[in-house]
Amino acid sequence: MFYKALMLCAGVTVLAACGAPNQGSSDSDVADVGVVPPESAPPPDATARVDLAATRGHTANGLLTLIERANGVAVTGSIRGLDPDGTFAFHVHENGDCSAPDASSAGEHFNPTGQPHGGPDTTPRHLGDMANIEANDEGTAEVDVTLDDVALTGAEAASLANRAIVVHANPDDYTTQPSGGSGDRIACGVISMGTMATMSH
Repeated sequence: MFYKALMLCAGVTVLAACGAPNQGSSDSDVADVGVVPPESAPPPDATARVDLAATRGHTANGLLTLIERANGVAVTGSIRGLDPDGTFAFHVHENGDCSAPDASSAGEHFNPTGQPHGGPDTTPRHLGDMANIEANDEGTAEVDVTLDDVALTGAEAASLANRAIVVHANPDDYTTQPSGGSGDRIACGVISMGTMATMSH
């Protein structure tokens, strides 16, 4: 009888031990098992837009989009109201001010490094020097260029934000100082910072 009572007691003890909760764990520990925190989304590319408006006596106008990339700033868009089949100089200027009738308020070419004027692929050059644009037979030019060594964010000295883009009446010869013999300013627009969401409206 004593032996049976002892076995019964041992069995009850084992069952109680099996049913007891694990004191070394918690609900949070269980919940964390296999849970991987989501990766942080990469920051969106910095963007800007330029609404080009004609200067006095001219008809050129258009819309450009600027996107900061790892290798510089991509500039895309369309410019209308140009002389059909013409070639036109196209630069970033130092001041984000197109208020003067001739866009002289935009100042000189963007040139924070103090270099002589040149072409987009020459060294030295102004950081705001870009290739000429070509109009089709309807007077529209499609723009798709990348400016190296500049940004829309970061150090102000190399930033294009709140500067201006100017279209000139003549082609840039990439040699004549200080502006390549590019002639009158026929359109001007301020580089205004924004996001892709706001720029689509």
